[in-house]
Amino acid sequence: MKIAVVGPGAMGTFFAWSLARAGLNVTLLDRDSTRARYLSEQGVSVATEESEPLPVHVPVETAAQATQQFDAAFFFVKAYDTVHAALEMQRCLSVGATVISLQNGLGNGPALAGVLEHCPVLTGTTGHGVTLAAPGACRHAGAGATVLGPHAEATRSDCNQVAALLSTAGIETRVVDDPELAIWEKVCINAAINPLTALLQVTNGALAEPEVCRDLMARIVEECVAAAGMLGVALDAADRLEATWSACAATAANHSSMLQDIRGGKRTEIEQINGAVVQVARSGGFDAVANRVLAELVLGLSKRPLE
Repeated sequence: MKIAVVGPGAMGTFFAWSLARAGLNVTLLDRDSTRARYLSEQGVSVATEESEPLPVHVPVETAAQATQQFDAAFFFVKAYDTVHAALEMQRCLSVGATVISLQNGLGNGPALAGVLEHCPVLTGTTGHGVTLAAPGACRHAGAGATVLGPHAEATRSDCNQVAALLSTAGIETRVVDDPELAIWEKVCINAAINPLTALLQVTNGALAEPEVCRDLMARIVEECVAAAGMLGVALDAADRLEATWSACAATAANHSSMLQDIRGGKRTEIEQINGAVVQVARSGGFDAVANRVLAELVLGLSKRPLE
């Protein structure tokens, strides 16, 4: 099986590294041809708190340069780039290729299915904490559950095949029938952790300290749970808040992707996380105030207008 990992950010680098280290046929796809050439020559590496960086060779190219047809593609681009990346990948996928999104935020599955109409689309989440230290080099700060399920044109068999593939690479993966539940569970965590770490310029673990934003984080999670309920996704606010504290502790040393983006002067996924929660809530007639204010503050910090 020929596998593409689309997006050389922290999570894409980690997954490509893990798959390549397991001896699987994987190619990392980057939009930047200069960086792709550099990464292909230098390899990619992952370090942990206990180990030094371990480099692994992974072919890296752009979608325009790709000459092979991939049988599976993992999308790890930012949520706002999903449609563009899917359009670029159309020519690179074999007939019926399996497409997998483990991205942050809401709407990635529908975006992929809308472009790649004849491909089975799987969606889900991963709880691994990964920070990109430099192009092609990331630090793994903590393991977390990886969950996936069918979104469009996909079967349980498709999901089991991908889960087995990831498990072979050391990424234990669980298959579920309703990935939207897992996605919203992750949104609750991301909505509470990512913008606050970006605004306060702290690691995830700092939010788990006593008296640090606890009431605010509870309000954020409660609004997310209410918004999910409007779409028929039933979540328990107390359970989601406890999961958020656990995520802070499990990835205590991690710098959230939103904090990394702010520090790098890049666009964040705030609109696809807190902003998306606000939109869902608004459609149901209530104002998710905490999520709205965080979205406005992060957009202001990144000097981007509210869209």
